[in-house]
Amino acid sequence: PSSRFGVSAGGDGSSFGASGTWESPDEGDFGDISQRAALEADAYMQFHAIRRHVLQARTEEETQRLQWRRMKQRYDLTASMLEEQQRYNDDLLAARHMRKQRALEQTKSSPLKRDLVLEFGAAERRRSQSTGALRSQATGARDVREAMSRAFASRTFARDEMEELRAEKRQLLEQEKELRLLMEAEKSRLRQERAALCRPNNREEVLARREQRAEEKRQKEEFYRSLTGWDGKKLKTRNKPVTEMWKEHRSKLNSSLGLTR
Repeated sequence: PSSRFGVSAGGDGSSFGASGTWESPDEGDFGDISQRAALEADAYMQFHAIRRHVLQARTEEETQRLQWRRMKQRYDLTASMLEEQQRYNDDLLAARHMRKQRALEQTKSSPLKRDLVLEFGAAERRRSQSTGALRSQATGARDVREAMSRAFASRTFARDEMEELRAEKRQLLEQEKELRLLMEAEKSRLRQERAALCRPNNREEVLARREQRAEEKRQKEEFYRSLTGWDGKKLKTRNKPVTEMWKEHRSKLNSSLGLTR
């Protein structure tokens, strides 16, 4: 293998010279090599020591920065929790105060807060003192009620002229309605009699015409039945409408009977 100094060395430390002949290394060359190796080792150790020192300083700086950041986060979190706790305490105190005020408002007129025995005694004394006044007041109220009852009874059983007039008006309206209906019926009867006098008596003609229409209807039904083959006769092929065939059949019947249509 090649050495670091540009000469080819053998396995025992010998080398070849410039002329290609084998040259044995000197002791001085070995000293230089060992000295250089020691210097390189010292430089390598110093480089690694400096690098380790720089990395350690950077690590300590990053650690301090992270610790400061974590401490700031813990401080902010603690402050927010304290604020939230303070807000909760304030809301709790406000709710308690509102409940207390509401309870005071609701129990303000409670009879349990008064001395009922004293109030009962005071009421008895007032009642005993004002018995005469109360009796006279009750008598006056009874007289007023009796006077109102008499007045109401007198007004109830008194004659109501307006009600009588209204009843009479309703009766007159009913009579007027009946008379109007009778008058309309009489007018209708007179019109019918006048119409009967004006037109001739054609009752027989009307009956004859009605019988003729009934006979024509029966003949038409018989003709239609004959077209369906109900009598067992063989049907002919139709090349005309049924209405036209019926008209021809009716004209034949009329001509055979000597009638004119």
